[in-house]
Amino acid sequence: RRAVIIFSIWWIILLIGSIVSYDNSSGYFNTYVDDDFVDEEIKDAFSESKDAILATLIISLVVTCVCLAGAILFNKYMVGVSIIWEFIAYIINTVYYFRAFNNVRDILTASSIEDLSDARGTVNSVLWGNFVWTTIWEILWLLPRVFLILEISKGVMTKKTYAREKASCC
Repeated sequence: RRAVIIFSIWWIILLIGSIVSYDNSSGYFNTYVDDDFVDEEIKDAFSESKDAILATLIISLVVTCVCLAGAILFNKYMVGVSIIWEFIAYIINTVYYFRAFNNVRDILTASSIEDLSDARGTVNSVLWGNFVWTTIWEILWLLPRVFLILEISKGVMTKKTYAREKASCC
C-alpha cells in the first residue's frame, strides 16, 4: 500500500510537470537541422500527435489520483482502474511516438541535407530510449498495484489489518 501511495504521489508530480511544460518535443532535432523548412516539417510531425498525448497525460493524472485514493481507502477497484488505464495509455503513447519518430525519419531522409547521421542517430536513440524506459516504468509501476490488489482481495491488507501490515515493506 505504501509503495502505491508513494509511486502515485511521485507520478502525479511528474504528470503535472509534464502537462505544464508540454510542448511538441521537436527540440531534440533543432541542433542537427539547420534547414528551417525541414525544422518546420519535424514540428508538424509531432503536432499531429500533440493533442492525443496531452489528453493521455491529463487522463493519466486523473486516473492516478483515483489510484491514490484507492490505495488510501483500500479499494481494489480504484487501484485496478489505474492498471487498465496504464495499459491503454502505454499503447497510445507507443503508437503515437513511433508514428511521429518514423515521420521524422522519413522527413530527414527526404531532405536535401547531406550529413544526417547525427540526426538519424538522435531519432533512433530518442525513439528506442523512450520505448525502453516507458516499458521499464510500466513494469515497476504495475507490480506494487497488482500486489496491493491481491493483498486487499485476500483480506490481508484492510483497514483492520493495516496496523499489523504497516510493519511490512508495503
